[in-house]
Amino acid sequence: MSFLKNVSHLGISNLNQLQNDVLQATYQHIHVIAPTGSGKTVAFLLPVLSSLDVNNKALRALIVVPMRELALQIAQVFTQMQTGYKCVCCYGGHNMQAEVRSLQQTPTLIIGTPGRLQKHISLNNIDTSHLKVLVLDEFDKSLEIGFAESMQTIVASCNNTKIILTSATAMPALPDFLKHYNWHYIRSEHQIPEITCYSAKVLGDDKAEALLLMLNSFAAEPAIVFCNHRDAAQRLSSFMQTHKISHSLYHGKLEQQQREMAWIQFANGSNRLLITTDLASRGLDIARVKHIIHYQLPQTAETNTHRNGRTARMQATGNAYYLLDKGDVMPLFITAKLNPFQWPQQMQPWPKIQWVTLYIASGKKDGLSKTDVLGVLYKKASFQKNDLGLMSVFDHFILIAITANLASIAWQTLTNYKVKNKKVKVSLLP
Repeated sequence: MSFLKNVSHLGISNLNQLQNDVLQATYQHIHVIAPTGSGKTVAFLLPVLSSLDVNNKALRALIVVPMRELALQIAQVFTQMQTGYKCVCCYGGHNMQAEVRSLQQTPTLIIGTPGRLQKHISLNNIDTSHLKVLVLDEFDKSLEIGFAESMQTIVASCNNTKIILTSATAMPALPDFLKHYNWHYIRSEHQIPEITCYSAKVLGDDKAEALLLMLNSFAAEPAIVFCNHRDAAQRLSSFMQTHKISHSLYHGKLEQQQREMAWIQFANGSNRLLITTDLASRGLDIARVKHIIHYQLPQTAETNTHRNGRTARMQATGNAYYLLDKGDVMPLFITAKLNPFQWPQQMQPWPKIQWVTLYIASGKKDGLSKTDVLGVLYKKASFQKNDLGLMSVFDHFILIAITANLASIAWQTLTNYKVKNKKVKVSLLP
């Protein structure tokens, strides 16, 4: 299969069970419902790739997602696959006219949120008449946040199109606009994650201090701390700042760019700690998260499942910790075996961060690409491939992970030399 070469650009040599199942099912069946799980983005991008035709310049695939961050993540994966096909993201909060201009030269793939895609379709900015694949990713989440009507309009505009629907939960019933399709279900028995759960009773009177001690015990490994409310996440972030603990803060009240920068810094290893609300329990596909901490106990069984689903991905194992203050009682819906957490006796020196994120205040709408930036670093500063980590290109800014010991050299190089004949503003993120 020729597109497996594209997958190799992601560092994948063999497809996992979910990816194989989805690929085979889309060859044999028209409409497929699959669980979310490790590698699910690649799982539905494989059928998308197989539908593309170099001789057909029409829109061939449409991916509908509940959140802008997920749209950007999928676009990034698609770009890394080096297909040569044009991909455009459309989502609420993004400049509408900028999207219209991007759509004038028809892309092969569009990724977007339901409300914005519905608007473009109604204005005839998007023509779905030649569409081959429609992906409804995290469909249950889109329903949960009220996008049923928008998705109904999108589906109705896509005639004779193969549909791939992913859902993190087993929905008791599909909405009426999808019931008449003949669905093939992919089961998820083989994807049970290996998560060890711990009950951690706070010994003193300060829950935040207890969290700090817990984090210190596995400080070299990535962890996500979940709070139930934005204010609690914000207070916990302030506490970490006071103690000079590098971290990312992610919740719905932040500006779009702040949220994007937060999850990128966590995903690229510049921050090992993400403090968040349940907004990050869905829609962010971040691999290699070792520890999930319920700073505030989950309020529903579904919330518990989605939070813990952030760890033990891609055949890895993970840990989940329930931090219990005085008076806290474990919810009855948490039925996993709980091991007592062994609190360390004292704090150890915090390990140094290996990566730093460099911010470039120009992006693809300003004419800059990944290749432009890498070219300067490789040629002018003799950087090697291993010196650079995850690079994310947005409309008006670029984030790139640099090994910490070379961060200042990268900053000086991009400050002193032009990138694509342009001076760019560069800074190192804290």
